[in-house]
Amino acid sequence: MSRVPPKPPADRGIHQRREFASRGYAGTPEDRRVPGCDGMGAGMGAADANAAAQTHSGRGRIRGLLLEALFLIAAALVVLDQVVVDPKVGLADNGDFARIMLPLGIVHVTADDRLRYFNFAAGRLGWTHRRKWTGFVSSEMLLVAPASAAVRALSGGHLFSITTMGLIHAIIFLAALAVGAWALRRVSAALRVLIYALAIFVFCDVGYIAYFNSLHCEAAGFVFLVSAIALALAAAHRTSSWRGQSWCAAGFFVTSSLVATAKPQYAVLGFPLAFAGYRLTRSSCGRQVMGRRGVGIAAALMVAVLSLWYGACSVPRNMAAANIYNMLFYDILPNSPAPEQDLAAMGLDQRLLGLIGTTAFSPGNPLNDRRFKAYLLANAGYGKVMRFYLARPRRLGDLFRRASAHAFSLRPRLGNFERRAGLPPRSIATAFSTWSTLKERWMPKSWSFVLAFFVFSAAVLAVKYSRFDHTASQKAMSELQALLAAMAALQFVVVPLAEGEVDITKHYLLFNALFDACLMFFAAYAAAAGFRLLGKRGLS
Repeated sequence: MSRVPPKPPADRGIHQRREFASRGYAGTPEDRRVPGCDGMGAGMGAADANAAAQTHSGRGRIRGLLLEALFLIAAALVVLDQVVVDPKVGLADNGDFARIMLPLGIVHVTADDRLRYFNFAAGRLGWTHRRKWTGFVSSEMLLVAPASAAVRALSGGHLFSITTMGLIHAIIFLAALAVGAWALRRVSAALRVLIYALAIFVFCDVGYIAYFNSLHCEAAGFVFLVSAIALALAAAHRTSSWRGQSWCAAGFFVTSSLVATAKPQYAVLGFPLAFAGYRLTRSSCGRQVMGRRGVGIAAALMVAVLSLWYGACSVPRNMAAANIYNMLFYDILPNSPAPEQDLAAMGLDQRLLGLIGTTAFSPGNPLNDRRFKAYLLANAGYGKVMRFYLARPRRLGDLFRRASAHAFSLRPRLGNFERRAGLPPRSIATAFSTWSTLKERWMPKSWSFVLAFFVFSAAVLAVKYSRFDHTASQKAMSELQALLAAMAALQFVVVPLAEGEVDITKHYLLFNALFDACLMFFAAYAAAAGFRLLGKRGLS
């Protein structure tokens, strides 16, 4: 017979809390009055209170473990089939690998640029004794450096298989899914099945997994973002002990720092993540999760300061010059009704009009000239580009309109297969691509849709938070979704302002991940409301 948690006494003193916890029910009495209501928001746990109560019995725990195990096995099979099984799926080098390879002494094994860039995924990489510090740092280096050093030492200097990085990214990703499943283990079984199916369908799509077999910094940003979301779920759900919540909150601060330092475009995400981390350190009973209140504040400040430093100081001059060049000559001037006037507004020589339509990677561009590079950075830095757009709101709106045409694409035009697979150059993987294909074909590609989505999200969360969230866990879940929506909005704005439309599909990877996470939250809310309605009518 299922055992339902006893109603806590009216006096919520420390002794009653300890007695309540000693009977096996984690969290505070306020969060346990309706078993399962600490889940995905108002009404979500109440959709099936009896099923949630069964999780306290041996039979319920076994069922929960089976469901989570099946989810993780299915996710692992889908991911590893793409990462390990031939023909392996990866993402070709567009020139960005050098930022990671040069400081670590890693090189391509071929000198043919047609095989190194764009057309085919890199399967194996070689070594060199010549290392070059480029000034670029990324949390991806924390994964590549020890992996490459270990392979080089153990293999006696043989080739470095890119599958090594694929497995490392996959392990972090699957571990994050495991943490998320653990956090949701007391949500009703029907709702968990829906959430787990959506997680595999959306986040195991080849549009995300293809980055694993590569040295693109987006891979680190994605796996650490998923880890941060999973840890936030665990800390917000109040389903673990006080000590467990402390570890989840600490892990959230660490993974947030790794997200913010994966790429310069992600640095701005460190500020909302730092604030969210501080909010997570507060427990529902007023006591701080990580001990004293100052610990949470200090950790949040460290993440914010690290993000500020990384965004301001981590971009080397060569990279900054290339980004500004792309913004000017591949985005601002080609879309200008009067390029001569825009050049004058930037304080640049009219003779540069001949560079319109070229990128920093075009043959013969003048970026190799140190004097030109210094001239460009002195007269057209990021600050001047921002002021240019702020003084011309219509041009700024036009920039976002063009960016929205690429916002929901997960498949950059880079080859997914190695040359030895025998497929044509720039071949794109089609297996496990249903979600990315649906987004590409059916998601509205308009600036008004993106704006409407964020306005809708804000309105729904405001109503939910003020009228339907009654426990600390429910409010924490709403705050988490608000965080994801805010971060998605920041990415939508920052990416085109940083480098225009150059490689914008690749740069919008985290925007898509955050947007998809918001969609999953809304789907879970809708399903919970439906289950609750069916339960009231006696149909469930």
